[in-house]
Amino acid sequence: MTTSSTKSVHQKDVDALVETWPLSSKSAIKELTKKYGLPQSLTQEMVIWEKTGPFKRSIVYKEEIIHQFPLQHSDILQQTIDYRVPQDKVSELSKFDGSLLIDRTKGELTSRNNKEEMNILAFNLADKIIRGEMTVEKARREYSKNADALAAGTTNPMGYRDWETDRKSTRLNSSHEFVSRMPSSA
Repeated sequence: MTTSSTKSVHQKDVDALVETWPLSSKSAIKELTKKYGLPQSLTQEMVIWEKTGPFKRSIVYKEEIIHQFPLQHSDILQQTIDYRVPQDKVSELSKFDGSLLIDRTKGELTSRNNKEEMNILAFNLADKIIRGEMTVEKARREYSKNADALAAGTTNPMGYRDWETDRKSTRLNSSHEFVSRMPSSA
């Protein structure tokens, strides 16, 4: 079952597709649908939203990839932003988090985790590494600390808030942490 952008996706289509999917994937789909509405397309292995908030793409996968950092979780939610990562920072980002995917040709940075909040946190910390504001080691500690807080019920890791883009810049109002702005060095 593949749905193109010319055919509308209906809730019954989503429900039928994900009936046998893992609970973590179903939960992510429910959260994104609640926040952004129905997805634009479906395949047998993924549910896809285009241009939601600052994200170029949000994809929930059927396949769970078990990941141990910063806490054990299933990487099922992949979100992509426009961000040109300088070549000399690619290695540092790889050391920071193996779930960050860099496409230098397209100028995209992608994070794969189990929750949108964790993807936003990964983007914010990646930006701090790229700007030289934080070392990889410090970013990993901050990532772990915030993951622990989120798991304990704190819903505001590292200043995260729902999306409200600052009208004067492309930064977010969440303590002006980075999410969808390209660095001036790009």
